[in-house]
Amino acid sequence: MYEDDISELMLRIEALESRLDKLETLLEKKLADVPAVPRQARAREKQPVFEIGIKGKYRFLADYLHDNGGDSITMSFEQIEQLVGDKLPRSAYNYRAYWSNTDTHTISRAWMRAGYMVTYVNLLSKKVTFEKRRSYDTPSK
Repeated sequence: MYEDDISELMLRIEALESRLDKLETLLEKKLADVPAVPRQARAREKQPVFEIGIKGKYRFLADYLHDNGGDSITMSFEQIEQLVGDKLPRSAYNYRAYWSNTDTHTISRAWMRAGYMVTYVNLLSKKVTFEKRRSYDTPSK
């Protein structure tokens, strides 16, 4: 009586283990296609690297831009999502205005306080270019 139940459970366990192996293989293939984000940007503690008054998930984007220090940085939306640990809102994918250099959005405050402005957005290729602000650049409101 119990032997039949145990045999059935063992078969189910084997089937689940096989499915898990397939899923792990699929996940490894998917992760191989994702561009790597520098470890320093992923492994942040609760405190930002520099104090700019940005709290929450977008501080990681600000830290990344600040740490990079390049004059121009192009990132995919996916890379930004990896940094912040969350999906960007649908409006980021659909509207150029989402990427405006304005103090009305938390994400734009993050890149502006890190010393950058968005200078180019391609919604089709899902990429954004940040450029270091010069002293005479002023963000629009």
